[in-house]
Amino acid sequence: MKTFIKIQLLATVLIFNHVMAQQDISGIWQGKLDLGGDQSLTVQFILEKQDDGAWSAIVNSPDTGGIKNVKAGAVAFDGTSLNIDVAELSGGFKGQFKDGKFEGTWSQAGSDMPLILAPYTKPVLSQADMDLLAGEWVGKLEVPAGALTLVFRFEINAAGELAGFIRSPDQGGNEAPAADIELVDGVLSLKVPAAQVDIKGKLSGTQFAGEFKQGQGTMPLTMNKGEYVPPKYVLALSNEVMAQLLGEWHGEFEMPMGTLTVIYRFEYNATGEFIANRSSPDQGGSGVPIMEATLTDGSLTLKTADGGFTGKLDGETIAGTVTNPMGAIPLTVKKGQFVPPAYNLKLAKEAMDLLLGKWTGKLATPQRTLTLVFRFEADAAGEYFGFVDSPDQGNTSLKIVEAGFADGELSLKTKFPKAEFKGKLNGGELNGNWSQMGGTMPLVLNKE
Repeated sequence: MKTFIKIQLLATVLIFNHVMAQQDISGIWQGKLDLGGDQSLTVQFILEKQDDGAWSAIVNSPDTGGIKNVKAGAVAFDGTSLNIDVAELSGGFKGQFKDGKFEGTWSQAGSDMPLILAPYTKPVLSQADMDLLAGEWVGKLEVPAGALTLVFRFEINAAGELAGFIRSPDQGGNEAPAADIELVDGVLSLKVPAAQVDIKGKLSGTQFAGEFKQGQGTMPLTMNKGEYVPPKYVLALSNEVMAQLLGEWHGEFEMPMGTLTVIYRFEYNATGEFIANRSSPDQGGSGVPIMEATLTDGSLTLKTADGGFTGKLDGETIAGTVTNPMGAIPLTVKKGQFVPPAYNLKLAKEAMDLLLGKWTGKLATPQRTLTLVFRFEADAAGEYFGFVDSPDQGNTSLKIVEAGFADGELSLKTKFPKAEFKGKLNGGELNGNWSQMGGTMPLVLNKE
């Protein structure tokens, strides 16, 4: 029997019909389809009445990213009977309103499955649940390149709500905010929109055992409550080699998202041990530990949890290849302290007077809708700077490296990710387009 899961492959835009009804059924209605065995699929229909009295709807399944914000159609509701025809998916729902629920059937490809839709109410975490989760949780995620450390951090904010964050110290990334944190019947679930990650599993005391889903991949994940203590990796190198490497080495390499600066820093710690780490100022990542280092016949090899670097040492230059989840990429680093570019904006004072401050808008990408913030600031010396924040992705202070303003038209560029905005300034509104990795999307920002 073909199951409802096939909706993932057939998402499309449909058309609704409407029969006027007395009751207002606007909102989220949720139910579960029994797929056999111990498998089930949560289905949500988001119903909304339009200004002309017709109904619109969106279909979601919290269990899978393949069914997300799918516009569905052909709806009829007469006050008792609800019919939702999803012809392009070879399926539909028919149900009768009874005792506050729709009791009915999902039909697809000649097969019928019982489906009861009830008004969805987001679970509320109890104080006991929040107290249990609050703090740090640490675990290892097995990935093709090796094992990555993950750290969850939960805190109760000023509003008395639970906020969550996730980071990977092995990759030097900033914390990414978690969303949709739920704990129901001992099952903890949360999402990380910035990385399109879904995490779900059983919580038993101070241990979590579940799955980490990203894209089409699913990996087991076990976390234990406790403070994260960074491991110490002491490099076993000769004094001669340490003397050669001591200090900073920096360079740039090209990725699909843009040009990325990388810094390798070799130093002695407070107890006189030789250690090293990697930083990426363009990503805000720092302190990725170098786990192993060797220098043989002038060939330097560095190992990190997410890859490594191998290159030929020639005086104060190392030319080689960096490896990461994106593959192998040429990289040459030179010895010397990295001085970050200022990227001050060469705009006239009249233009900056109009731009100074914070501008906020929503960017609808193919995957999800993101909040983008442009910030224009001036320092004490009268120099102008610009930044882009993406709070949904945990990215802040991405520098605007170039900007132009003429005849009310603003253009700006960022380095990593490599992106460009072009738009028209109209009072407190910027109306234009955001271009990145070959795609162009409309973006409207308003001044706060």
